[in-house]
Amino acid sequence: MVNNIIVTTALCYSNGPLHLGHMLEQIQADIWVRFLRTQNRNCIFLSGEDAHGTPIMLAAKKKGVATEDYIKTIKEDHLRDIQGFQISFDHYHSTHSEENKAICEAIYARIPEYIEKRSIDQYFDEQEGMFLPDRFIKGTCPKCHAQSQYGDSCEQCGSHYSPTELIDPVSTLSNTKPIIKQSEHLFFKLSKQQSVIKDWLLHADMQPEAKNKLSEWTDEPLRDWDISRDAPYFGFKIPEYDNKFFYVWLDAPIGYIGTLSSFCQQNNESLESLWWEKTQSEIYHFVGKDILYFHGIFWPAVLSAAGIQTPSGIFSHGFLTVNKEKMSKSKGTFITAKDYLSVYPSDALRYYFASKINASIEDIDIHWEDFAYKVNSDVVGKIVNIGSRCAQILVKHFDGHLTIQNSGHTLLDQMNSLFETIEDGYHKRMFNQVTKTIAHFADLTNQHIAEIAPWQLIKNGDRDAAQHTCSLGVIIFAQLIAFLSPIMPHLAQQTFDYLSVPLDWRVSLPTDLQLTSFPRLFERIDPSKIKDLCQ
Repeated sequence: MVNNIIVTTALCYSNGPLHLGHMLEQIQADIWVRFLRTQNRNCIFLSGEDAHGTPIMLAAKKKGVATEDYIKTIKEDHLRDIQGFQISFDHYHSTHSEENKAICEAIYARIPEYIEKRSIDQYFDEQEGMFLPDRFIKGTCPKCHAQSQYGDSCEQCGSHYSPTELIDPVSTLSNTKPIIKQSEHLFFKLSKQQSVIKDWLLHADMQPEAKNKLSEWTDEPLRDWDISRDAPYFGFKIPEYDNKFFYVWLDAPIGYIGTLSSFCQQNNESLESLWWEKTQSEIYHFVGKDILYFHGIFWPAVLSAAGIQTPSGIFSHGFLTVNKEKMSKSKGTFITAKDYLSVYPSDALRYYFASKINASIEDIDIHWEDFAYKVNSDVVGKIVNIGSRCAQILVKHFDGHLTIQNSGHTLLDQMNSLFETIEDGYHKRMFNQVTKTIAHFADLTNQHIAEIAPWQLIKNGDRDAAQHTCSLGVIIFAQLIAFLSPIMPHLAQQTFDYLSVPLDWRVSLPTDLQLTSFPRLFERIDPSKIKDLCQ
């Protein structure tokens, strides 16, 4: 068996607050990791700050603060939101760290035969007096002719190109047309890795549509990759150069290893045994489809050239839309993680996202009225309702005592048969299958309780049958909550605190369990508060 499973999410860019699109990816990865932990798999869950680049340098300058202080504050804000959404990272670090600097320089030293100096034409903003990074140039895509595209890639057709290929370029800093100046840059010979990437794609674990897209790109000759940037720049200087820096898209993915290195130092682990030349670890990246090219081509190419283990798989996801449209500040649909948490609990959005997440890379849409209906119907009306109605009867009429049974009832046997379906859904990241299965079985349980009508049995004097039925309900409720625990960790912990038993994947309630008054485990979502979000 694989010793370790290393899971990462895309690093959070240190230039603004986290929004719900960021949380979609982190929740998706967190659910998968939490499930693997229930199966006693040794997971190391990592992420951090993508803290380099000209945009960050300029944002700090605009605020009148040192760049290091700026990214420190952003990291603190990000961590607050991450913790608010119960993302269970084992370590959260930053690319602006000594560990990442050391790994960058180590990898660079391993690939001299893949590095080539070239003089290139580069856009220069005369008004600002600086060379322009890719993302500070906009123009018309040279491939599909979509307007207002950045200088490195097109959001419409997914093509990658050099900035000087843009049609009608404009500097986003000064809104002027930049001039072309020559500068010596360092290139990674991606073209030498064409066959390596094709071979890696054959074995890498990823969705078919992602693999097909990467295969399309590798069917064309791969272009060598500019890995350097000119000063002024916030990042790591390239060894033996005074005014050249590693491009952020080189040191950012290396930040995964840098974060792991920091984790190892704090936990007395060996980096070489977890992720270096060849280990027993499996390595998985959760990323948005917009950065699939970097993770699926550049990253494994660099790792392979350096003799370092390549990722086992990449799990891509689509964009988050609101009412089928891109999030928009002007339309009140651009919602930060902080703003959401000020109105609704994190478990609610975690459940709603899970009910929509499957293994595809399709976009996921939020419709807030549907969010309120889905969470209230499934979680409150179906799942928690089982525990509430049964526990209340047991406390009122039987002093909270249960008649414990783990099998021998058709409904219990049916519930025990769900393990394979639910575990398969989690393994394959088909979380919508998991929530659908749980909600459906909660429906069946509620129907059974309604048909037996234990409240009526008590009136008729058949107390044993009433106690038996309500005990059955509590047992099923506890197991359904355990099934939900990777998705709704707060609800799960509150439930098992109430039951005074440890939270385990396979629930076994003690025979001497005595229930107390049933708490309000989960409040209904108030649809009237939606307006507080969408302002």
